[in-house]
Amino acid sequence: MDTHAEAELFALPESDGGRHSPFFSGYRPCITFDDVYDGLTITLLDRELMAGGDTGCVAFSFHALPSFVGRLRVGLAFDIAEGARIVARGTITAVHDPS
Repeated sequence: MDTHAEAELFALPESDGGRHSPFFSGYRPCITFDDVYDGLTITLLDRELMAGGDTGCVAFSFHALPSFVGRLRVGLAFDIAEGARIVARGTITAVHDPS
């Protein structure tokens, strides 16, 4: 799977609505920013797991890439969600050419 972007991600602690268990590379939540809410796969770049309260570097592979072309930019803030629940927050640090 191609990597479309990289980001710094903060996993919310369970006390702030985050997950009660850690996640690993291959985690498939949704990303939300502006009016976008769509699926992606997360690959952890600097650790084997991410638990609530952790901050780390991740790479994204979007499931519906056409929705994102031209909309991603370095510095863009976004949320990671499971359904309506926000479980992490992040900022895009790199965008890769989708071609």
